[in-house]
Amino acid sequence: EHDMLVRLGWRDEGIAWYTSPTGANVYRLYNPTRYHKPKHGRGNGGGEHVYTTSYGEYLSVIRAGWRGEGVAWKTM
Repeated sequence: EHDMLVRLGWRDEGIAWYTSPTGANVYRLYNPTRYHKPKHGRGNGGGEHVYTTSYGEYLSVIRAGWRGEGVAWKTM
């Protein structure tokens, strides 16, 4: 993903921060589903990310159709 974005003209600004190698896992999930927005302009357009420290919630959200992306970082 990084290399593709750089080829498209995005600027690599380096590492933003480092996190602790110990601590609780923070899991990342991605919603690939695209929904039509209602006329009032609010709604789920898809493409969102969700983060959770709960492995049970992580698995539940995957079962709901989101894509699990594993551990994003660890808490301090």
